[in-house]
Amino acid sequence: ILKHFINVISQLIENIEIKLSEVEAISDLERRQILEDFNSTTVEYYKDKTVVEMFEEQVENIPDNIAVVYEEQSLTYAELNAKANQLAYTLRDLGVKPDDFVAIIADRSLEMTIGILGVLKSGGAYVPIDPTYPEERIEYILKDSRAKVILTYLSESELNLCTEIPVVDMSVAESYSKCLDNPMKVSKSNNIAYCIYTSGTTGKPKGVMLQHDGLTGLIKSYQETFEMTDEDRMLQYASYCFDQSVGDIFGTLCNGSSLYIVSSDVRYNMSELEKYIAENEITTASLTPKVVRELNSDKLPCLRLLDSGGEAGELSVLKKWAENGRKVINSYGPTEATVNTTYAIITSDTEYLYIGKPTVHTNVYIMNKDTLCGVGVPGELCITGDGVARGYLNQPELTAEKFVDNPFGEGKMYRSGDLARWLPDGNIEFLGRIDEQVKIRGFRIELGEIESRIKEIEAVRDCAVIARSDKNGDKAIYAYYTSDEEIGISEIRSSLSQSLPEYMIPAYMMQIEKIPVNRNGKIDKKALPEIEAKALREYIAPRNKTEEIICNIFGEIL
Repeated sequence: ILKHFINVISQLIENIEIKLSEVEAISDLERRQILEDFNSTTVEYYKDKTVVEMFEEQVENIPDNIAVVYEEQSLTYAELNAKANQLAYTLRDLGVKPDDFVAIIADRSLEMTIGILGVLKSGGAYVPIDPTYPEERIEYILKDSRAKVILTYLSESELNLCTEIPVVDMSVAESYSKCLDNPMKVSKSNNIAYCIYTSGTTGKPKGVMLQHDGLTGLIKSYQETFEMTDEDRMLQYASYCFDQSVGDIFGTLCNGSSLYIVSSDVRYNMSELEKYIAENEITTASLTPKVVRELNSDKLPCLRLLDSGGEAGELSVLKKWAENGRKVINSYGPTEATVNTTYAIITSDTEYLYIGKPTVHTNVYIMNKDTLCGVGVPGELCITGDGVARGYLNQPELTAEKFVDNPFGEGKMYRSGDLARWLPDGNIEFLGRIDEQVKIRGFRIELGEIESRIKEIEAVRDCAVIARSDKNGDKAIYAYYTSDEEIGISEIRSSLSQSLPEYMIPAYMMQIEKIPVNRNGKIDKKALPEIEAKALREYIAPRNKTEEIICNIFGEIL
C-alpha cells in the first residue's frame, strides 16, 4: 500500500493535469510481474488447426477404441467418424458452409454427439437448443441465429415447430449420405465452431460465438492440466446447451479418451449417478459444486480427476475429494472465453479457495476501468487470447462494450464483469460479480462474502444470498440456508455478527429444504421464495427506570 501510495503521489507531482482515471498505482516491477510472470502461458499448440482435424487424427491413430457410450450403445472412433461424415455431406447438400449456423435440438444420445461433429465437418457451427425449452425461446434462437438447417433427435418429447427451415431427423436412415470418407476441409481456425445462447440482461438470450482456435487451445489445456489419455473415461454430465459440455466432448474425443453420456434420469438422481460412475469406472468428471457436494468421494475410487466449475466451489468439500492422491481442479471460465480460463489444483492442504492461473490459451488481467490493478487489489477480471469469443451474435453494441481492444497485445479483451484479485503467488482469487456488489444504506456490499461466512457456520449445509427490493421498495439482503437440523435465525445472526459488520447481516433469512438449481446445476435465484418477516434482533424490554425513560423519549420522537 505504501509503494502504491508513493507511485500515485509521484505521478500527480510530475503531471498535475493528469486525470484520476489515468493514475496507476502499480510500479513498473509489479507491472512486469503481472504481464510476464503471472501470464506466462507459452505452451505450444497448433493454433491453425480446427477441431475436425484434431478429431480425425485420433480416428487415424485409434480407430477401434471406444469413442462414445450412451446406456447400452457405443461407437468406436471409426464408427463415430463415419456417421458424422455421412451427416456432413447431407448438410453440405443443404448449402451449409463456414460460419453458417445449424441448430441441434436433441435429447441426450449418441446422435447428439454425431450431430455436433457432423455440423463441424460440414463447415458450419452448431447451435445447441434444449428440446424442453419453451416454444417461444426455441423460436427466438432459431430466428436470431438464422439457422440454415435444424438437426433433431427426439426419443420421447415432441417438437412442434412452425418453420420453413429444413429439418433433418437424425433417427432416419435417409438423413445420412452414402459417402463415408472424410469431407474436404473447408473450415479454418478463425471460423465459428459453435454458438451458445446464455441469459441476457434484456430478458432475451444472447448468442456467444466461439471459434475453432479457442477450442484447440482448450483441448491442449485438457492435455496439460487434465492429463487426458486414451485410457480415460470422461463423464458427460453437463447439458449440451451449457459450455462445460464443450470441454467434455472435445477434451475427450480430441485426446483419444472415451466419452460416457449419462442419461437425464441418472443426472438428477445422485445415488444413481454415483452408481453409474462406479459401474462404468469413470476416471474424469467435470461437475458443478452442487453435484460434487452430493456425491460420496469414498465410494468412487475409480475417479482419478474431479473438476469443479460453473460457480464458486466449496473448499472443505474439494479438500475431502483431494484425499488419497486424487487430482482436484477448481476451474473458472465464462462462456465468452471457451469454457475454462483458469485452473487451480486443490490439495488436502489448501488453505483457501482460489481459481488458479491462466490456461495455455488465455491471459488474464485485473483492471480498474482502463488501468491495471496491482497484486491484492480487487478489480474486474479481463481475458485475452485465443479463447476469447468473436462476440455476441447480432448485438454489435453489447459486443463493443464487452469485447474491447486488447491494451496489452493483439486481438480483443473480454471484460467479464467478475470481481477478482491477484494473490502474491500468481493465483487469482474470485470475489463474485461486480453487478452483485450492492449498496445498502450507502454501504457497498459483496454478497459472495456473506455467503462464504454463512457456509462457515458448522451446521449449515448450503446457502444462497441475494439482494432484492422488499415490500417497502427498499433494497435488502435475503439469505437462504439449508441444514440437517433446525437452526434459528437468531443463531445465524449471532454467528455472522462475529465476522461481519451490522449492515452486512441479511435483513431477511429463511431455512429451506434445498437451494433450487437450474438445468445447468447453478443456483436458480428466481426460484428462491419470498420472505415476509424481517430477521430482526429479539426485542429486549427496558430493564430499569433509566432505560424506560430513554425508551419513552425515543418513542415520542420516532
